[in-house]
Amino acid sequence: MFLCCTVDVDVYLLLQEADFYMYSLYSKNKPKSDDIMAECGSAYFAVSVCIINLFSILWTICTLVVESSHDENVLHVKAIMRLAAA
Repeated sequence: MFLCCTVDVDVYLLLQEADFYMYSLYSKNKPKSDDIMAECGSAYFAVSVCIINLFSILWTICTLVVESSHDENVLHVKAIMRLAAA
C-alpha cells in the first residue's frame, strides 16, 4: 500500500540524532525546572518587577533634573533622552 513512499527510518533517525539528544535533555530536566519555578518563580518575577519599577523611577528623576537644567552641557543629554524615549 505504501510502497511508493518508502523511507529509511533508521537513516532518518540517525540524521536527527542531535535533535533527539536535545529533546531527551529537555525531558530529563523538565520536572526539575517545574519544581524550581513552583518554588521560586513568583519571587523571581517579583524582583524583576521591582527592578523595572526602580529604573522607571530613576528615569523620571533623571528626566526632571535634565529638563530643569539650563546648562549648555546638558543639551546633548536632553537630546539623547528624547531619542531613548521615542
